Amino acid sequence: GPDDIKGTHVSRAPRPINLAVTDHAQVGALRWVLDEVRWEDKGALEKCFAPVTVPIQLVMTLTMPVIREGNLSKGYTSALAFFAPLFFLSTPGTAPLLATLLPGSPWMYIAACALLVCAMTGAVLSMETRGPAAACEGAALLTFVQSVVWMHLAADELVLCIDALGKVAGISEEFLGATVLAWGNCVGDLMSNLAVARAGQAPMAIAACFAGPLFNLLVGLSASLVYVNFVIGDVRVQPSNSMLLLLAGSVASLAACVVGMRASGSSELPKPMGWALIGFYAAFTAVYVLTEMGAVFGEPWVGSTEGGALGV
Repeated sequence: GPDDIKGTHVSRAPRPINLAVTDHAQVGALRWVLDEVRWEDKGALEKCFAPVTVPIQLVMTLTMPVIREGNLSKGYTSALAFFAPLFFLSTPGTAPLLATLLPGSPWMYIAACALLVCAMTGAVLSMETRGPAAACEGAALLTFVQSVVWMHLAADELVLCIDALGKVAGISEEFLGATVLAWGNCVGDLMSNLAVARAGQAPMAIAACFAGPLFNLLVGLSASLVYVNFVIGDVRVQPSNSMLLLLAGSVASLAACVVGMRASGSSELPKPMGWALIGFYAAFTAVYVLTEMGAVFGEPWVGSTEGGALGV
């Protein structure tokens, strides 16, 4: 009876679990999700925000590949071939443009293009033994293009949020652009330049500090003006004291960098120069805030023309 085998070790084989095809797909998808979001490497605080951050990470992963070692799986490559063109063509402004050029609904053409690219990619992968390399030229180019689209979308939403905040709080757009928007725009550059400098590439980091604002002024601003002039017409702007103060501060900071580098007499930048530039920015920000509030420089520096507007 049962009492006769008490205390004896009975070896039982583990009960096999029969997984259907859908179960295998679900387990594989769950394992892929955990690997892509690096769930095991996340801390307690990161896991608390996972319901918000994980969906964004997954959407970004499905629209652009992560450059790393190894090969992409065939399933992921096929999914990427569908979602990448779908995301690229669904960005704001593309659908109205297609509606003006082609008859019918633009979403029909967008979906057809995504399905065509996915089918062609699947046909090519069926003849291969494994997926493409994750660090190939095509993956790098796709990641670069899609990252620009993501930054474009994020910038649009950020501008809309700042505009709404300014209207609710009664803060001018110039003040928000010179403070909140400028800080948010430069955080990515700050982190990347610090990483490059700590990796031993200080000249590259310094060059990027000057090349980034130069690109924004010569390419970003000029391209925006050309587009607006082409679509709307002449842009009329009245330069305020705060805008002229920004121009003067930019020129003064560049002159201080040149003078400091010449005064050092060597290729090394001393630490006091860095602290001096930080102090200069703090003092400039304080003067800018006082100017925007009207506490200083209350009288306009530049008189208005044609009813208070300058043609640009």
